[in-house]
Amino acid sequence: MIIGVSADSVDSHRRFRESLSLPYPLLSDSSKDVSRLYNVNRRLPLLPGKRVTYIVNKAGLISGVYHHEVAFGEHKDDVLNGLRALE
Repeated sequence: MIIGVSADSVDSHRRFRESLSLPYPLLSDSSKDVSRLYNVNRRLPLLPGKRVTYIVNKAGLISGVYHHEVAFGEHKDDVLNGLRALE
């Protein structure tokens, strides 16, 4: 299961999801509670939130954490490799 999470509004998520025909839900974390729990907040308030992918295995344990602030292609490849490792 894939769930996207960000501090963006519910309406913003809806438009983004529809524009890309995403097949998974997006959670609006406007309170940033989830971001704090997963330590995804930036220390400098002017920078946008970090983009981090967590892979949670069937036992509910985090089996991979991936964050690439610039190398988005590398991020995708690393996440896919992490998913394949679960098989």
